Amino acid sequence: MPVVAIIVCERENMSEQVPDTGTTKSFATQVSEVVNRIDVSNSLTAPLRRAIDDLLQLAATSVGAAVASVLVRDGDEGGLKFLTATSGVSDELLALRLPPRANGEMVGVLEFVNRPGDPPYPPFTPAEMDRGSRFADAIARLVDAFEIAQLVESLFDYSVKASMSSAGPANLEDGLREWIEQSQAAAEHRDLMLSWVSLREIIARGGAEREFCRDLLQMISRFMKRRSGGGGNFGF
Repeated sequence: MPVVAIIVCERENMSEQVPDTGTTKSFATQVSEVVNRIDVSNSLTAPLRRAIDDLLQLAATSVGAAVASVLVRDGDEGGLKFLTATSGVSDELLALRLPPRANGEMVGVLEFVNRPGDPPYPPFTPAEMDRGSRFADAIARLVDAFEIAQLVESLFDYSVKASMSSAGPANLEDGLREWIEQSQAAAEHRDLMLSWVSLREIIARGGAEREFCRDLLQMISRFMKRRSGGGGNFGF
């Protein structure tokens, strides 16, 4: 006959449930050590970054460029910073910041530089630029997913450590919202994560709330499909 132990876990601050004794302090220290070893950095972003690098190399070859690079938004002010390049991104290049372009509406830039070999370099042809523009749309989708994945990795790391730490916020949802609002992520990505935190809080209240959220999201999805006739537009 198997022996089974069932423990019901509730989402509460652990520091409020466990009395402060010598034994408890030892237990808390062990928990803290385990939590601090949790590392999700790059677990989501690494495959996306590899896909961006591979596609960028293919784009450079297709266009006939010696070097291709991707620049992405730098905060909310519309400036740009280098994300990656086929020649590798040096520390100096990573530290370079470019001022806003196009009234801050630009998502990013796919840049092709020079031709293989020695100068003088012939200009890029219209046909090559057309090929480059097709790569730009695919890379833009990957960059958008990459930036969201970066935020999710950081948010997950904060959430786990804050929920297990006695120094964490008394209300985890409020702590998550504050952390997201102070992050350097793009505004639309912060809004996405804030919406997720709100949904998470509502859904956790019970089955009726969960069903309401599902029905509401499905209704919004149907409305958006009728308005747009399909998916959104992405591009550099």
